[in-house]
Amino acid sequence: MKYKMYTFHYVDRKEGEKFGIFARERKTADEIAQTANKFQGYNMKPRIFRFKTPFETNCPPYELEQAQLECAQETKTARNKGKGEN
Repeated sequence: MKYKMYTFHYVDRKEGEKFGIFARERKTADEIAQTANKFQGYNMKPRIFRFKTPFETNCPPYELEQAQLECAQETKTARNKGKGEN
């Protein structure tokens, strides 16, 4: 089964690195971006042009959104273990 979703494009203002967040709504994409900003030290802002682009996936949308949110939260834990922090 195909699910319709969107790719929301963000840019890290510090490094210029580009990110694509897959979500059904901008609210969810913003939440994932804010989590990455907080836990991973990015400064993601929405891209000015072509911020939202449609795509289709075979993965259920909720699972894809949850996986991205968990990844944003887990990276902080992995980064802290590498630095010797708890």
